[in-house]
Amino acid sequence: MEITFKLTEEDYINYNISHAGRSPSMKKSIFIQRIMGPAIFVFMPFIVMRFTDIPLWYWLLVFGGRVLFGSPIIRNMLAGKSHEE
Repeated sequence: MEITFKLTEEDYINYNISHAGRSPSMKKSIFIQRIMGPAIFVFMPFIVMRFTDIPLWYWLLVFGGRVLFGSPIIRNMLAGKSHEE
């Protein structure tokens, strides 16, 4: 018995995304990134503000954007999608 099928690029991408969501090592890595990333970006404006003349609200806006929009961007990068699509 011989089975033939076509494996498309979309199938490969979906498998990688699915595997990344179930893999214990990937889950641990993503969890650390979700905790440490925002923590760094919450404290960085206060550190950077000490060395520049740019006001705090600007740095909160810049670093806050990463916290708010970081996860969908990373998910799209895993899926191979660009921001322009």
